[in-house]
Amino acid sequence: MLNRARVRYARLISSAGLVLALVATSCGGTSTAGGGSGAKGPVNIGAIIDETGANASVGPDQLGGLNAYINNINATGGVDGHQIKINVMDSQSMPTVAVQDYHQLVSDSSNVVMIGPTFTAAGILVLPLTAQDQIPYLAPVVTDSFMGPWFFRTIPSNAIDALSLLQYAKSQGDTQIGLLYPNESQGISGAQDIMAAAPGLGMTIVASQSYPSNTLDPTVEIDKVRAANPQAYIVNDGSNLDRLTLTIRTMRSIGITQIIGTELPASSPAFVTGVQGRGSGVNGVYFWAFSAPGQNTNSDEAAFQTIYEKTSSGHAAADSFALIGAMWGEMIVGAIKELDKQGKPITRANMKTAFGELTGLVTVLGTLQYTPTQHDKPFNSTVIIVYNAQGQQILGAHG
Repeated sequence: MLNRARVRYARLISSAGLVLALVATSCGGTSTAGGGSGAKGPVNIGAIIDETGANASVGPDQLGGLNAYINNINATGGVDGHQIKINVMDSQSMPTVAVQDYHQLVSDSSNVVMIGPTFTAAGILVLPLTAQDQIPYLAPVVTDSFMGPWFFRTIPSNAIDALSLLQYAKSQGDTQIGLLYPNESQGISGAQDIMAAAPGLGMTIVASQSYPSNTLDPTVEIDKVRAANPQAYIVNDGSNLDRLTLTIRTMRSIGITQIIGTELPASSPAFVTGVQGRGSGVNGVYFWAFSAPGQNTNSDEAAFQTIYEKTSSGHAAADSFALIGAMWGEMIVGAIKELDKQGKPITRANMKTAFGELTGLVTVLGTLQYTPTQHDKPFNSTVIIVYNAQGQQILGAHG
């Protein structure tokens, strides 16, 4: 695997001196929780995060965003008096460890919400357990078949991702596409969405090829696709940053210069570090994201960026993964506020119901579109970000 610089966020610690303003929807009022008045109890949240392992430059970003948001809420009085505690376990980027973490967290009945694991391979194992244990589950899993009554997807699905990538390639005049993807559930599902969407856009997938999920050298698979002479490539690999970096670095090193579309992990600084310096490096790589660098999508994102810049360790702006973490915090706060407003206790079942009623909640990533029965379509659009020759991110087009 590649050696790469890993950016690790320190777990953010609340401070009595931290006084920062969020937009009104994020701040507490005074209401009565669950049929009683007086002191409000803490709300415990279980979180399974890829803090180490293959996704170690993604998980800490998510946790950094979540902590920055929640610590600020706690420092400014909590949610209607409730303090929120995030109980974190490291999945080590391994599905089997994620399941062990899940069992430990869910066995503590005080944990009323489960966050993660955040990649499909682990999520597939945990999803049926959340329904069995009836605990709401928040995760940025993109696979369209990944659904359940207790699961709340927190980023756009593969289908929207596929359209965004294909539309951008077409805007550049490229309609003959070569497709590469890992031979695992998320890669296969995303590849199917891309192949299904292409004909409707007047595009052709001239060759598609999977590579082993544990590949150390995808050159053979890349060459099979290159033999079809595509005008552009899409690498549908959003589950493993190291593997994605390896694949695109290999493509550049063997002389492929066409534009390459890929997924959100390409926004990580570790991706740029790992790919740059091989062929044309990241130049001509594009990927889907939530907002353009330096361009806030709404006042919630602008407010959070202020908080993040003052509390994160050495990072001036929150990236897409930190924004995902912040949105988890916004959802939790929104659900608690709704239950307090209704005078209902903060339980797993009530939190699940409250999440399903968050349609219209403005978050750092946009306005949620959940309904009581539809939990897997939180947003309906993305933007495309492109790397230029200097490895800088520029806005490509709205998806």
